[in-house]
Amino acid sequence: MIRPFQIAIGIVAVALLAACVPIEAEQDSLEVLPARHTGAVGENIANKGRISVSAGDWNLFKAIDGDLETWWSSDGFAPQWLAIRYDEPYLVNRVEFSVSQVNDGPSTHEVWLKSESGVSTLAKGFINVYTADRDLFAVVIDPPQRVAEVRIITRQGQGWIALREVQIFASLSKSSSHLESDLATPEQKAQTSLLHLKADLINPVQLTHTGDGSGRLLVVEKTGRIRIIKDDELVETPFLDIEEKVLETHSEQGLFNIAFPPSYPSSQRFYVSYTDTQGDTVISRFATSANPDRADPDSEEIILILRQMGASHNGGTLSFGPRDGYLYIASGDGLETNPSMMPQHVQDPGSLLGKLLRIDVESGASPYAIPPDNPFASTPGYAPEIWAMGLRNSWGMSFDERTGDLFIPDTGWITSEEINFQPANSPGGENYGWPMWEGILPAANIEDAIDVLVWPVAVYGRDQGCAVVGGAMHEGAYVYADFCIGRVWALRRQGEHEWKSEYLVTIGVPISSIDSDESGNLYATGFADGKIYKLDLRW
Repeated sequence: MIRPFQIAIGIVAVALLAACVPIEAEQDSLEVLPARHTGAVGENIANKGRISVSAGDWNLFKAIDGDLETWWSSDGFAPQWLAIRYDEPYLVNRVEFSVSQVNDGPSTHEVWLKSESGVSTLAKGFINVYTADRDLFAVVIDPPQRVAEVRIITRQGQGWIALREVQIFASLSKSSSHLESDLATPEQKAQTSLLHLKADLINPVQLTHTGDGSGRLLVVEKTGRIRIIKDDELVETPFLDIEEKVLETHSEQGLFNIAFPPSYPSSQRFYVSYTDTQGDTVISRFATSANPDRADPDSEEIILILRQMGASHNGGTLSFGPRDGYLYIASGDGLETNPSMMPQHVQDPGSLLGKLLRIDVESGASPYAIPPDNPFASTPGYAPEIWAMGLRNSWGMSFDERTGDLFIPDTGWITSEEINFQPANSPGGENYGWPMWEGILPAANIEDAIDVLVWPVAVYGRDQGCAVVGGAMHEGAYVYADFCIGRVWALRRQGEHEWKSEYLVTIGVPISSIDSDESGNLYATGFADGKIYKLDLRW
């Protein structure tokens, strides 16, 4: 579930891939412009920041020397990256880079922008575009954004690839003088208020609703109880109390999640995930009693047991797909206490750990059925429950009920927290890269290429927190937080391969989830102080 307060510190062995990693995506259109005739506005600030590269430090400044006849290269194959970081953010309106590669042909490049909020988002992806020597890639940033870092990542190409020149254009010399309405202060975007309760909660990890029009809020306590909030008051008797069945420790074990299927108003059946007394993760179905505010603890039907390897990263987030009605289960990698033991079972197609699972629990099949369109339903060697793989410990995945898109936060190891995105039309089968990749950079020596590797759309580092938690949709934005520091952000999709994340507010206590009620109001659960924070967002 949630990473403990003590975070393991180690050294990541980062190595470049000696072969291209293919990315399956539709071809993007490439804007090819004559060199030095870009139409960009403002000053080129590429040489005003601190430059760093994945490899090839000896020639890194040749990428920003203004000379197309010189270049920087990592002296190796993709993936490779170049980053320029600024002590103070600039108001950037355009990023350009000219490339060279050994052979003309498809290549994939990404431009990532780190805002002053501390989150880096994919500003533009050029996916499998035909590339020739001296082609110019241009990213227009409209409206301009305050940018603290620009990172250009080459994911794959035709052999050796170099950056001939990088240019970053700023509308103003510094961002302090701009008055753009899009750049409102965080205080203008979000406010928080405490939801008044007669009694504090104990380590709440999730807030949700039943979807039956009752207006009730349900809060999951890690200790093994599910509480009801009615009219802003905490009901004294729990909705469900299974503390005797739940192994709750100071690690990442306990009662994790509750999910109500679309059929709940008529069926009165719901699903929970928890750690049993053997240390394994259990997915169970319970029924509500004749009293709608009380579930029957003796009605439990065990659906699935995930055998765990340790007390951390036990996953447990549950959600029903708004379009297919299937139950999605995020399972962690079951990390052992020694973080240097890279969990290779995450990439084992026969293991259910480190995966996103998709099962049919409402068809009447016992204990569940495999959806026939699961990507590996008929693939030998693969667990048929797998919908996607390569996750470390996703906590708080959330569907956009309007579009069917899925947002999947995933906690990092040493350097990065990430948000992954799965569009509603996905056939499944995505691989999010762990343990070979952490965020957008390699986390370990990569020996085998992954056939279908999907990169995150937003990342942030240890300067912004320690563990990303999701997540709820609000007016087209995915709102998420960091567990340790309590910062809250909103992530928006700007285009096919374009994203932007905005800082909203810092609550100042460990936040275990961002959730919504049936009316769409947002709440943050204070894990340590046992309080519920209502978020008043003003875009």
